[in-house]
Amino acid sequence: MSEHREFRAKSVDQAIADACRFFAVDRDGLEIEIVSGGSQGFFGFGARQAVVRAGRRRPAVALAVENRAERPDSGGARPEVAPMEEAPPQKPSADAAGRIREEAGMSEADSPEEDDGRDAAPGPMPEDEVRRLEACVREILPALLRPLCAGVRLDVDMTARPVAVRIEADDAEVLMSQDGQVIAALQYLANRIAARTCPGCPRIRLDAGDFRRDQETRLTEMALALAEKAKKTGKVQSTRPLSAFHRRVVHMALQDDGDVHTRSKGEGSTKRVLILPVRRSSGRGRRKHPNEQ
Repeated sequence: MSEHREFRAKSVDQAIADACRFFAVDRDGLEIEIVSGGSQGFFGFGARQAVVRAGRRRPAVALAVENRAERPDSGGARPEVAPMEEAPPQKPSADAAGRIREEAGMSEADSPEEDDGRDAAPGPMPEDEVRRLEACVREILPALLRPLCAGVRLDVDMTARPVAVRIEADDAEVLMSQDGQVIAALQYLANRIAARTCPGCPRIRLDAGDFRRDQETRLTEMALALAEKAKKTGKVQSTRPLSAFHRRVVHMALQDDGDVHTRSKGEGSTKRVLILPVRRSSGRGRRKHPNEQ
């Protein structure tokens, strides 16, 4: 079982940095729980340290399979050990899905779709590389999905960027559970494996049902609502932590709104989008941010 320890410092970032030094890994190599954000107090009085609980990450697939194997059947008896391909698919628990989300580097409800430049590779791929990548995708995904779903069928669009892979399965709802945390972890693993097998290949983006479309619709609606609130209150609004892909959805949703502007803030899995109201200066109609002097 992975060892977890508590770390205390003046700020959350400093406590996390202490944890990274203790475990001799970078931030992405840790499971981190923020116990307390701390407080600076009032003129130094009543100050409280930030507290985080941290431990080394465990592999996402191992956690999902471990959770599946430990779940008792409906009669209360533990199922017999069977070859992975013959084992009946079961939904991962919320706890296991949360650990999968952390292993994938996700925020609370989003996926690890960081922009590493692979989507913007200029020009079409050579035919032999296209065939090689498609063969890789069709080999990787059934192996990753086998512990979770039965009857897996893949629709692969090699012309899309990122490469679009639509998954159909008898138990596809498992992939969309926990707000898509499982499909996000699988996508992360598929991209890591594909990048090693086919260096320089475009990213792979997984979808099941209408999950991606519905998720982007919800993000756009959230962005518009926060923009309206920013304009009405005159105060900066913030999204929850989002992946690079979902931050881009928010930026794009508000790019034509002249009364607000957006920027990203934070580091790693805590990065979010700030929505700032624009104040018009008197006289020339120049747009001005409320914090601008």
